[in-house]
Amino acid sequence: MIQIEKQFHAPIAKVWDAITNKDTMKKWYFDIDDFELKLGHSFNFWAGPPEGKEWHHQCIILELIPEKKLSHSWTYPGYDGETLVSWELIHISEDITQIKFRHEFIKPFSDEVEELRQENFQEGWTYIINIGLKEFLENE
Repeated sequence: MIQIEKQFHAPIAKVWDAITNKDTMKKWYFDIDDFELKLGHSFNFWAGPPEGKEWHHQCIILELIPEKKLSHSWTYPGYDGETLVSWELIHISEDITQIKFRHEFIKPFSDEVEELRQENFQEGWTYIINIGLKEFLENE
């Protein structure tokens, strides 16, 4: 499991918007055209390294507690493996929000596929949260 906890100098409503509004997400995260904040909703997006393969990501929203928690599956059609991504928000003060992020490998992806190795996810999420999200929330 990958776990990242980080505090941001941003109100909880702004952090929630950053992780649940498709127009806001594309400014720091991924462009997910069919994202809809609705329990049971399935969404898809394609992403990958600049010089590499574009991967089809398929997700289903499994838990939704406004301004508190968002959890969704994370799979790659055509590849074995199933994971769960969870974003939990904690109100520290009016201007500080803590995120408890988890990416659980329920059925790990094959280590034979280099891009799907757990260490690549650790590196990716560390960058996405500690740099991408932080810069978006604190400099926007």
